Amino acid sequence: MRAGKLDNDVLNKLVLDKLKRTREEVVCSPKVGVDCAAIDFGGAIAVFSTDPITSATANLGGLTVHVSCNDAAAAGAEPIGLLITILAPTSATEEDIGTLADELAKAAEEANVDIIGGHTEVTNAVTRLVTSATVIARSINDKPILPSGMKPGNSIVLTKSAGIEGASIIAHDLTDRVQSLSKAEIETAKSYINLNYPGEEHTFFVYQDDGFSGKNTNRPGFVRMMRELKDKSIDCVAVYRFDR
Repeated sequence: MRAGKLDNDVLNKLVLDKLKRTREEVVCSPKVGVDCAAIDFGGAIAVFSTDPITSATANLGGLTVHVSCNDAAAAGAEPIGLLITILAPTSATEEDIGTLADELAKAAEEANVDIIGGHTEVTNAVTRLVTSATVIARSINDKPILPSGMKPGNSIVLTKSAGIEGASIIAHDLTDRVQSLSKAEIETAKSYINLNYPGEEHTFFVYQDDGFSGKNTNRPGFVRMMRELKDKSIDCVAVYRFDR
C-alpha cells in the first residue's frame, strides 16, 4: 500500500463501516471528514480528537500539541487536556526525548492546555520519533460544530492563515522539493511553525436556533445573544445575513 491516508472509499469499507454506534451518549460517531468525536455527559459535551505526527521532525512537540488542539477548536470546543504517546526508535538518545518533552511543555503552555498523561516507549517498530496526541476539550455551546451542519453561504472564521502547518513541514523536512523558492521564502515558510499572533485572547460563541423562523425574536439563542449584548459581554457579532 502507498504511504499516507487511506482513500475515503477504502477507509469506509475496511474500517468505518464496521464501527457501530451503540451508546446514546455518543453525539458524533466516526465519519469521513469529521475530525472530532463528542460525548454528552449529562448535559456537558466533551469533544475528543486524536492525531499522530509521522511526517515531521522539526518542532515535533509543537505540532503534536497544536494539531490536536486545532481540531477541537474548529469544533467549537476549548482544549483542556492532552494524552500524548511518544514512540522512539532505538537510535534515539535521552537528549532527543528530553528535547521533545521541552517542545511539548512549551506548546502546551502556549495553548493553555495541560498534558495529563500518555505513554513513552523505545521500540524497533519506528525508525524516527513518532508522537500521537488525544485532546480532551469542552464544548463552548450545547453542541459541537460539525461539518454536517455546514451549509452554502455560511461564514468561515480564519484566525491566522491557511496552510501554515503544511508549508512549515515541507520547508523543514522536504527542502529538496521546493528548490524553486528562494532561500528567504523557505526560511519564512519554516518560521510558520512558530506563528503565534500576540494580543488578547478571544472567546467565540455560536448563537444558533435550528427550527425557528428568523422572524421569531423569542428564539433561545437570539434571546441569549441580546441579553449578553446588553450586559456588554460581547464585543462583536458576526451574522450570516443582516436580515437574519
